[in-house]
Amino acid sequence: MFGGLNQQGNSLNRLLAITLGEFSPRIIEPKTKGLAPEARYDYGMCRWRDNMIIHGGRNDERNPYIYNDCYVLELVNLHWTKVMLTDFSERYCHELIARRDDIWLFGGKDLKGYTKDVTCYNIQL
Repeated sequence: MFGGLNQQGNSLNRLLAITLGEFSPRIIEPKTKGLAPEARYDYGMCRWRDNMIIHGGRNDERNPYIYNDCYVLELVNLHWTKVMLTDFSERYCHELIARRDDIWLFGGKDLKGYTKDVTCYNIQL
């Protein structure tokens, strides 16, 4: 899990993992390397191979409050990398889906309201 809102309504940028042990699940906060994304919620996220990809989202504490950035977390070594995706636009409440070497972005909201567009980006990492 990444980001979200706390009980006071502040955006977070914590990465949490749930371990499923023999006795009971535990929530841990693993240490990561690289530059983690800024605090946000309502972002799009998907898994591609051994990577977690996060795009967009919002943070009402900053202006403008909608992100148009993309981060990749390598799950093997927990290293964050910011990548440039020129085909995607700023948005939140959208879906990301990985299929083969493509990332598909569906719908969501931008500064004008809801959008129904679909964008495909071929991953070249």
